Amino acid sequence: MSRLLVNTCKPETVIIIDSLVDTQFISSDHTHPQPPFIRTLRTSNYVVDSNSFVPLESPNLVQGITAAILSQCEVEGIQCISLQNLVESSSLCNSSVINLENQMKKVNSIFQKVPPQSNQSYLKMVQLINRRDDRGLYI
Repeated sequence: MSRLLVNTCKPETVIIIDSLVDTQFISSDHTHPQPPFIRTLRTSNYVVDSNSFVPLESPNLVQGITAAILSQCEVEGIQCISLQNLVESSSLCNSSVINLENQMKKVNSIFQKVPPQSNQSYLKMVQLINRRDDRGLYI
């Protein structure tokens, strides 16, 4: 599926937003992180300021379609970054959305042009997302 997706879309850059369940996260100092908390995983050719993002620590891993797309992009030489948002449950929280917005502005300058939303707008968006039943795949 990832090959079909990448070959059909023919992207120059891919940005993946995924969640990482906090009970599956392993930290080197054995602390339990609290959201908002974002780690990244990227292809070898993805150019980024090393101080902008914290990489996903080993031995943590990504699974499913995220791992497949990252692998396919690495093979095809396409720049790809995955933002792994730590979550405590399957529900999205307001602080995570705000944190993701800030991270997206670092990923690509086009997101810097998007005006910040009010806290109320984020709350409405989070409520809508948490009611969805689409398993979270957006293209």
